[in-house]
Amino acid sequence: MPQGPSDFTDEINLEPVHLIEKSRAIIRFGKMLLAAGTGSFRVRQATQRVAAGLGVERMELSVSATEIIATFIHGGIFRTRVAGVQGIGVNADRIVELETLSRHTGPGTSLQWFEEELDRIAARRTGYPFWILVLAAVMACTGFAFLNNGGWVECLSVGSAMAVAQSLRYVLLRIRLNQLAVVGVCAAIAALFYLGMATILAQLWGLPLGQHAAGFTSALLLFIPGFPLITGALDLARLDLQAGISRLTYGGLVIVAAGLGGWVVSLMFSLDPQAAPAPGWPFWALLLARIAAGFAGVLGFALLFNTPLRVALGAAAIGSLSNGLRLSVIGIGWMPALATFCAALLVGLLAARLSTWVHAARITLTVPSILIMIPGTMIYRALVSLSNGSVTTAVSSGFEGLFVIGGIAVGLTVARMLTERQWSFDGLHRSES
Repeated sequence: MPQGPSDFTDEINLEPVHLIEKSRAIIRFGKMLLAAGTGSFRVRQATQRVAAGLGVERMELSVSATEIIATFIHGGIFRTRVAGVQGIGVNADRIVELETLSRHTGPGTSLQWFEEELDRIAARRTGYPFWILVLAAVMACTGFAFLNNGGWVECLSVGSAMAVAQSLRYVLLRIRLNQLAVVGVCAAIAALFYLGMATILAQLWGLPLGQHAAGFTSALLLFIPGFPLITGALDLARLDLQAGISRLTYGGLVIVAAGLGGWVVSLMFSLDPQAAPAPGWPFWALLLARIAAGFAGVLGFALLFNTPLRVALGAAAIGSLSNGLRLSVIGIGWMPALATFCAALLVGLLAARLSTWVHAARITLTVPSILIMIPGTMIYRALVSLSNGSVTTAVSSGFEGLFVIGGIAVGLTVARMLTERQWSFDGLHRSES
């Protein structure tokens, strides 16, 4: 008696062709979102939502910093697809577009419509003009220089250095030079140009040049990989070790490359890493000035990440207020790590609310807001002290900087746990669609 087809071989009834088409579209969506720079948890969550909307019975997903592996299961058939991205990039505009698409992909969504939307997003011309990116770099680092207690000489010198460094980086990346080499070279050029401009301005106006730490570290902030560092920390908070460690490793390599470029310059000129004192202005005047400088700085970083303008303005409002309050409480005696934790928590809570108003992913609001809280002066002081043989000072400054960075990561994580249930309870993200 002939044996009928089993559940594992009756591919006609299981519609394998449809499964192939759907799996191709879903893995393409996940790859685009991963390449845009969002965290692995968000990639997994949005891709699961899309799979459910397209009618996939079950999907198992593994996401790292540069690779996505998905197994699609329908009855007795399963198909596995693997996709990788070249490097780790940032495109906040694409994150917003893809997140919006995933939320509009409900049950019964047409596969043809979904693929047309992916084509539209892929063909969408993104990126601000070159002159805006240069202006954004100048705004970001000049604002950071003022927040580091730099004077007008330091701020003007940092702005000039950023215009040169951003232009050079744009050219070198266009010719596809190694990314770490680009960071190291541009960091050294930025540091040299800053010192040259600051020295010339100080001599012309007869001013002492004693605030190297205020401006020097600000000239290097442009090369801090904010998105990988923040998303990596959030991935670790979700115990997504593969993605978190790989992202933090990448961020660490970029920081080392930038640090080496700046370190060489600091050794050449024997720079003094002492932090500059805060201006002796009235409290409210200083607070308003810091909020204004923070607004310009965060807006500049947001534009560099190709963030839509409405989202960039929202991030600037959140970051400038939170950082202004952080610096104020540090001025009255709070520990920097505790003040930074509270500021990061405030950023996370405000971003949770604002993200629903501007229809954007929270990461596009939190990363630019947080970058101006990076303890660049502490890290710079540790590097220079280490090169001078002052091990005690180097260790003290280094640990102080690490505690501040830890405060940023913990503050953002606590904010997520307070505003998203899937961050408070294990396993919910596996069953969510």
